[in-house]
Amino acid sequence: MAVNFGFRCITCGKTLTDYSEDGSSETITSHLADNPTHVIGEQYYDNNEAIIQLNFSCINKLSNKQTYEEVCLYPYLGNKMGTPKKIYIVSKIDNSSFVYDVRLFDMTNNKIIVEKKSLNNTELQIVDLGELTNLPTEEAILELQIKTNSDYAYANIKSFAIKY
Repeated sequence: MAVNFGFRCITCGKTLTDYSEDGSSETITSHLADNPTHVIGEQYYDNNEAIIQLNFSCINKLSNKQTYEEVCLYPYLGNKMGTPKKIYIVSKIDNSSFVYDVRLFDMTNNKIIVEKKSLNNTELQIVDLGELTNLPTEEAILELQIKTNSDYAYANIKSFAIKY
């Protein structure tokens, strides 16, 4: 099965191309020229499921806090782009004697969307945070958050991807 690749504006939901020879489709460059505050993400399709990859959103966020803190914000557009099914992160902790927790939090509606606890991988790995719940139907600001169980351990999130 081939994987198809493209781009999507995370802010407004438009599908974009990196190049349009005949001008029939909107390009990333023209879209950002008209909408300079919009965020573009990579989009992959496999078995008719879309995966939005946001590698640039949370590069090298380190935390040694014992309360949840912001890694990055995600502008959720409600059901304009479909319903997200899962979120994956690339993460690790520097000492396997300690653990870290990660969650996706709906700041607009004050709800936990998904939470994964007691992670202790010391090598970067892809972590499936699980099924998403409590998703709002309208626009909301979602925050990826992290915490550790010690001030002496650093957990690191490099990237995340959302599967639709």
